Amino acid sequence: MQGTLSCRLCLLAFITLTTLSAGPATSFAEQGGESSVVISGLPDATGLVMDNRGNAYMVGKCCGQVLIVPPGGTPMEYARIEGTPTVLAVNRLRTVFVGTESGAIHAILPDGTVSRVHACGSPVTGLSLDRDGNLFIAMGNGSIIRIARSDLD
Repeated sequence: MQGTLSCRLCLLAFITLTTLSAGPATSFAEQGGESSVVISGLPDATGLVMDNRGNAYMVGKCCGQVLIVPPGGTPMEYARIEGTPTVLAVNRLRTVFVGTESGAIHAILPDGTVSRVHACGSPVTGLSLDRDGNLFIAMGNGSIIRIARSDLD
């Protein structure tokens, strides 16, 4: 246990020194980069994920709305879910997973079909998929759980 603590302290010290020695931070614009507003005026939109075709997805917390923005296109409603959405993730097959404040996980298939695939019992604060398609869920109670891809079908 003491060795683990020592390793963590060394890592923390290294990160701190590296950050301090990097010098003052400069903005992207100051470095000669350009940024532009892609979309604006989306009410209460949160989260942002992109699929392998360049579609962007986000959720509207106020009304359970899942929005899709095709490349160069206009935002449109992709689906609606029950509850207040908090986070989302998308897999290689373009299934969008949405977590809610009530702990529900919904799957939205590319054809727009919505189904509830899991109930966590605690607010969902993060979603991520590994390379095998397993879903990892961070919850408001401090837990992270894994759902096997085979259990998501």
